[in-house]
Amino acid sequence: MRIPILILCVTLSWPVQARNAQDMLRQLDKKLRVKDQNAVVSALFIRDNRPILSLNPDKAVKLASVTKVLTAVSALEHLGANHRFHTKVFFSKKARKIYIQGGWDPLLNDKDMSDLADCVAKKAGKGPFRVFFVKKDQKRLPYCGPKDKNDHVYAAEPASLMVNLSAVKLFVGPVRNKKMSVTIQPDAGDYFKIDSHVRVTRRGRHPAVAVKSIRGEKQTIIRVRGRFPIKARAAGTLKRVFHPMLFAAWVFQRSLNAVGIKTAGKPVVSSRAKGRMICEHRSGPLSETLIPILRKSLNPGAQAIANAIFPADQAQALRIIEKTLKKAGVSGDDVRVNNGSGLGCGGIATTRAVVKVLKWSVTRPWADAFWHALPRPGKGTLKHRFLGGPAKIMAKTGTLDDCTALAGAFDDANGRRVFFAVVVNARGMNRPSVVHRINKAVEALGK
Repeated sequence: MRIPILILCVTLSWPVQARNAQDMLRQLDKKLRVKDQNAVVSALFIRDNRPILSLNPDKAVKLASVTKVLTAVSALEHLGANHRFHTKVFFSKKARKIYIQGGWDPLLNDKDMSDLADCVAKKAGKGPFRVFFVKKDQKRLPYCGPKDKNDHVYAAEPASLMVNLSAVKLFVGPVRNKKMSVTIQPDAGDYFKIDSHVRVTRRGRHPAVAVKSIRGEKQTIIRVRGRFPIKARAAGTLKRVFHPMLFAAWVFQRSLNAVGIKTAGKPVVSSRAKGRMICEHRSGPLSETLIPILRKSLNPGAQAIANAIFPADQAQALRIIEKTLKKAGVSGDDVRVNNGSGLGCGGIATTRAVVKVLKWSVTRPWADAFWHALPRPGKGTLKHRFLGGPAKIMAKTGTLDDCTALAGAFDDANGRRVFFAVVVNARGMNRPSVVHRINKAVEALGK
């Protein structure tokens, strides 16, 4: 009689765990509705094609950066895991012109620009040359944000040519010869205008300066205000630029200058490249490119990948994403995608639709590439979450002012795979508390 009783206890453990997890999420839903009557907690956990926890799974909710899951699987399906992004340099010897043309490489950086400049020095000579950047016409959707205070920090205009995700490192200080310095990396020459009015003081150790980036007509203005003690160390910050392609062209021109190539005037926009291709930078395969984008939740990179699906028309690229999701069994009523990153009005979907996409992905030839790129405990946006389990959890996080989300998969105590999505939409939420509840619900089902 002991053995049957033991088996009965094991059999009943899963319903108990699922009930406890569902109670946690129901309580969270009830608590959030006190402050926001439109608040919703939507969750779906599936094991062996059967739901073990379901709470408002057919309610359309904002996904935040979980939208990047939809972008990633669509890009892998449409472009392939081995797709590479090409940045090309053309040279017109007769016209003494150099053209640089981007290929939507989301991870192109200033070192890659230096490598291209070295290549140009070997094949084109020392100049002087005029630098052009190729900007093809693209039908763009009107930006539907910012809808969230995070947007202005993380958002950047997607471009077929962009460097360092259209961001610069800006250092204020130290004080030298009673003057305070402002340094920008990478060097983009006259693209930046420094508007600095900082009072240098003798007392104090810590600087109290405010750094703001402002859109100019053809440049980014860096405004620095406040005070800076003489003995203080340099204060660093990260800022986005407002003209990604022009910024990238300036970085390329400065890279050319650094290897001894003379250039005339400022970079100029062109509708097409002329001359012959002399240099090319090839990115790593899409399977590798997705790793930092998904693990670190890089918004400009995700949007660049979405645009690469159909470079000529943003709207068409989004329609291709939605058509790809239909292959996973997701109906048009269950998902609407407005961009590739999830910022602003990034779109809505049901948690049932997200779970369907996750389950469908394991049947595709690029499955390993997708799941390997997702954050996991100790890495990326899960760096401090689920360090004690459940086993083999891989999940994408999503965060906006009014959204906290998590979607992925893990193995239960018996090694069976559980696919899940949990999304909380609520204004004025206590985010640490919400994240804690989500973590506890996932952990309970992983035991």
